[in-house]
Amino acid sequence: MYENYKNQHPIDTTALDAEHDVSYSSGPFALSTPGGGLYKMGVFPYLMPVWHTDWRDEALSWHLTCSLHAGLNPSVVTILRGPEAKKFMSENFVNNVEDFPIGIIKHGILCLENGLIATHGVIMRTGEEEYELWWHAPYLNYLFGLKDYNAELIDMTMKVFILQLQGPNCLSILEEATGEDLKDIDYRHYRNSTINGHKVRILRFGMAGTLSYEVHGEAQYSKEIQKKLIEIGNPYGIRQLGFSNYLLNHSEGGNFQANLSFMSALFLDEGFQK
Repeated sequence: MYENYKNQHPIDTTALDAEHDVSYSSGPFALSTPGGGLYKMGVFPYLMPVWHTDWRDEALSWHLTCSLHAGLNPSVVTILRGPEAKKFMSENFVNNVEDFPIGIIKHGILCLENGLIATHGVIMRTGEEEYELWWHAPYLNYLFGLKDYNAELIDMTMKVFILQLQGPNCLSILEEATGEDLKDIDYRHYRNSTINGHKVRILRFGMAGTLSYEVHGEAQYSKEIQKKLIEIGNPYGIRQLGFSNYLLNHSEGGNFQANLSFMSALFLDEGFQK
């Protein structure tokens, strides 16, 4: 049934620059719409339809070939830097920051005083006094302002992109794109590389229990790098994930998302509301 799967729906990269008449999701990631906003700016040309081919075809991709998800653009990204960056992390996140070497990622969770989850996302240790935090603002900023920390928050939203590749062929696609052997990147680790001459960060992660990577880079090169990955990925059977399969992918892997899979307790914090 699936022996010709990878050859069924090659992706036309010109679709990234065209305006399509498709049904778009109304979810929080549907930020890039035809004819306006970020789409028109060309920084993040990622369409977010409910599906690109159909949900069954896309759901098979992370099992049989490779899925490509670009719907987290633009992500809310913050750099925490300074002598008391570690102190802030230890006082506010549930994570152990003593056992957190540079080059590692963790699932960073912020809770209310009663233990309910306010927000969560990925945190990376990027320096001795530096962390990079994805999807923790604006609650992060609120907590940071409650005390006088000898550190600073730097907003990187709209300045960086994220692409997620998952499935048995994703490593081959990325190795061809970077021209490097990437097998040294262990689970929850990352390191720098290049695609099309542009510096990127390759991060090994996973949502549905399969081989998975993320590619991070400067926003101005987002379209170029996505096109490159699609061109290389087409012979491998790469598929784009729409909104419905983003949810299915995460649910299958047990990675539930605030305000999508469950309601965040963020607005139960009266101080934050004010």
